[in-house]
Amino acid sequence: MFDQGSIRIPAVSRTKIVPKAFKKIDTMREGILKNKETSLLFLGIIVLGFGLRLFQLDKRDFWFDEVITHRHISTAYSAENRNFINNFLEKNPPFYFALLRQWSRIFGKSEFSLRFLSSLLGILSIALLYKVSGLLFSRSVSLLAAGFLSLSPFQIWYSQEARAFSLSAALSLLNTYLILRAIKSDDNKYWLWYSLSLSFLFLTTYFSFFLLVPQAVLVIYNRKFILKWLISFLGSGLLFFIFLYPTFMRQFATLQHANWLPASGGPGFILASLNNFVIGYNAGPAVFQAALFLILGVGFFACFNMAAKQLIILFFFFAAPVILALIFSKIFFPVYLDRNMIIFCPFLYILLSKGISSIKYRWLKSLVILGFLVCIALSLVNYYNDILPARRPNAIIFLKKPIRPLVNLFLQNKEDGDIVGFSNYGFMYTFLHYLRQETEEYRGITKYYFYISPGDKFFESQIINKRSFGFKSEFEPVNIEKGCFGSLVDKRIWLFSASWKRRGGLEPYAKKVKAWFDKNYFKIREWYTDGVWIAVYRI
Repeated sequence: MFDQGSIRIPAVSRTKIVPKAFKKIDTMREGILKNKETSLLFLGIIVLGFGLRLFQLDKRDFWFDEVITHRHISTAYSAENRNFINNFLEKNPPFYFALLRQWSRIFGKSEFSLRFLSSLLGILSIALLYKVSGLLFSRSVSLLAAGFLSLSPFQIWYSQEARAFSLSAALSLLNTYLILRAIKSDDNKYWLWYSLSLSFLFLTTYFSFFLLVPQAVLVIYNRKFILKWLISFLGSGLLFFIFLYPTFMRQFATLQHANWLPASGGPGFILASLNNFVIGYNAGPAVFQAALFLILGVGFFACFNMAAKQLIILFFFFAAPVILALIFSKIFFPVYLDRNMIIFCPFLYILLSKGISSIKYRWLKSLVILGFLVCIALSLVNYYNDILPARRPNAIIFLKKPIRPLVNLFLQNKEDGDIVGFSNYGFMYTFLHYLRQETEEYRGITKYYFYISPGDKFFESQIINKRSFGFKSEFEPVNIEKGCFGSLVDKRIWLFSASWKRRGGLEPYAKKVKAWFDKNYFKIREWYTDGVWIAVYRI
C-alpha cells in the first residue's frame, strides 16, 4: 500500500490490471513475427536455390541426351528423323517435349533457354516440397526440407539439364500435395486436380507408376477415400493408354536391349544412391563417407522420433518405390538409375529434416546441419569446376564435353571433300548438332559412323531398326571390315574416336576402329582433348 495525495491505492500486480485481450494481442504479435521470420527464411532459400541453378547455366555444351531433346523439338529435322528418335533413342513420354517446344518458340533453343525451364521447375519443386512437408510436420521441418532440395547438388545437376527430370520431380510433389489435401479436406476439387496432375505425371515419366503403390497404401489407411482414388486413378490411366500405349510398347521393347544400364547391386548400391540424392555425384571419397554417416544417423534417429502414420507415409513414398524399381531390375531387365528416382528423393529430404528437427540439443543440431552444409558445399565446388572424383556405377553420368572447340578445329583445318567419321554415337550426335549450327556447308559434308562387330550392341541394333523402317539418316553406318573405300581414294577422313567420359580411355569398340585405321591408312595429323582422339587419314 502507498499514498498518492489523499487517496490510498492498493499495490496490485500488472497482470491483474492488464485485460486478457492484451495477452491475445501479444500472442498474435509473436505469431506475426514468427510468420514473417519464416517467410524471410523461405524467401532466402528460394533465392539461393535460384542463384545456384542459374550459375554457369550455359557454360557447358549440350551432351547426347540434351541433343536428343533439341531434335525432338526442332523443326530443322524431318518428321521421319524425330519419329526415329522418339521410337528408338528416346525412352521417355512426350509431355516434357511438347511443353519445351512451346517454350522454345518464345525463348529460343540455346543452351541457356532450354535449360532455364528446368531451373524454373526446380525452384517450383522447392516451394511444393515446403507445402507437402507442412501438411505432415512443423514449419522448421518444412524449411529444412526446402533447404535440402534448394542446395542439393543432385537436384541442381538436373535443374541445369534440358531433360524431363525437373518436371517429373515438380509434378510428383504437386500430385502428392493434392492427394494429401484431398484426404485432409475431403474436397472433390482436390480429387479432380489430383487426377489431372497424375495424367501429366504419367505423360512425363514412366516411373510415376511406382508412385501409385505408396498412394494406394495411403488411401487404404484412410479407407473412405478408396472409391474416389480409384476413379481418379482410372481416369488418368485411361488417358495414358489412349495417348501413349503404342509409343510405350515400342520404347519398352527397345529398353530391354539397353545394355548400358547397370545391373542393380546390393547394400552398397543402395547406400551410394542415398548419398547421390543428398550430396550429388561430385563428392570425393572422404566427403562421401562423412555424408553417408550423417544420412544414416539422422535417418534412423528420425524413424524413432515420429508418429507411426508419418513414418509409414515417408517410407512408402521414398523407400518403397526405390525398392520396387530395384526388384524390377533384378527380375526383368535393368531400369534403375538414380536420376529416374528424382521423383521420390524429396521424401528423403523430409525424413532427414525431421531427424534434425528432433535433436534436442541445439549445439548438436547445429553441428549436424554444419556437417551437411560442408559436404554439400564441397560437392558443389567440384560440380561447378567439372570435377568427378569417383565412379558412380548406379548413376551412368558423364561430365559434359566441350564440343564447340572441336567443331571449330575441324572447320579451320578441313579441306574441300574431307569426310567425317565417328566411332562413338554419343559424341557423333553432339558433334553433328554443333556442326549444323556452325556451317552452311553441313549438308555437303559426308558423314560416317564406323563400327566393327561386335561393337556397341545397343546402337547397332538401332541401326538395324532404322534400316528396317527405311530411315535415311544424315550419316552412313559402315562396318569397316566389310565396307569398300575404293570410291574414296585420295580423300581425307577425319576420325573422331571418343569415349563417353570426358577424360579417360576409349571404349573397346572405339579402340578397334581406331586401331584398324592406324593399321590401314596413313595418318596425317592427330590431336587429343577431353577424351576425344582426332586423327586425319589419307585413303
